[in-house]
Amino acid sequence: MSHCDEEVASSGFHQLSITIEGAILRSSTFLKPNPYIEFSVDDKSPRKTEVSKSTYQPKWNEEFTILVTPHSQLHFRLLDHSTFRKDTLIGEKK
Repeated sequence: MSHCDEEVASSGFHQLSITIEGAILRSSTFLKPNPYIEFSVDDKSPRKTEVSKSTYQPKWNEEFTILVTPHSQLHFRLLDHSTFRKDTLIGEKK
């Protein structure tokens, strides 16, 4: 364990690696969505995947490393990106 890792662990925080692989969405609209994942830890600054263009089967395979405590809550949101309007929530999970 490196000195930095020891400091993180002694502060009550732990590093967690998350890989967001992909999704399979139901086709419910005429236009294909531009999906991406947004997630946050304990309602702090959200992190996002890249937007997948016009697909019901996005594949991201993006890895994120975050700091968590044993009591941290993760909040995941799947959104449809839009250039001209507010992004639309497709689904979420806490």
